[in-house]
Amino acid sequence: KDQKIGLGLLLETNSFGVNRETRLAMSYAYKMKLKKGVLSLGIATDGTIANSKYSNLVALEPGDEGFLENSSILFTPNFGFGVNYKINNFHVGFSIPQLLSSEFNYVTNKYEQVHDISKYSYSLYVGNVFMIASKIGVAGSMLLDYNREDKLRFDINSYISFYDRITIGGS
Repeated sequence: KDQKIGLGLLLETNSFGVNRETRLAMSYAYKMKLKKGVLSLGIATDGTIANSKYSNLVALEPGDEGFLENSSILFTPNFGFGVNYKINNFHVGFSIPQLLSSEFNYVTNKYEQVHDISKYSYSLYVGNVFMIASKIGVAGSMLLDYNREDKLRFDINSYISFYDRITIGGS
C-alpha cells in the first residue's frame, strides 16, 4: 500500500475514586516521499471532559458536609503537531504534543486555557528496526522530552515484531 494519509481516533475513559475523565483525540498525518526517505507531517487535537463527584464521599467530621459539593464539569481542548523522517528502517521525529495548558483562575473559580510557549514540551524521537529474519524485526528507540518544569525526561524502548501484525515490547 502506498497511502499518503493517516488518520487516528482515540476514545478513553478513566475513573479513579470519585473522579472521571473522558478524552477524545483525533490525528491526521500526511506522508511525502523524498529523494531519500519519507517525511511525515502530523497534527492532532483532543478534548478532555472531567468532573469529580464529591457527593459520593462520606464526611467523617461534623461540618465537613460543605466539602461534598460536586465539581463543575471541566472541558480542556488541546492541539499538537509533529514531523517524522524515515529512511530505510531509521526514524527521527520531533513534536510539540500540547500547545495549550490549563490554569486555575481563582477570581472566576474556573480553569482557563492558556497558550504559553514557556509551558511547551518538546519531544525528540530516534529509533531503528533491525530485521533478524524476513518477517521478524527488533526495534530500539529513544525518546527525549524537555519542558521547563520537569526538565529532561529520557525513555528507552524496544520491541519485537512478528509479520508486522504482533508486537511485544517494553519501555
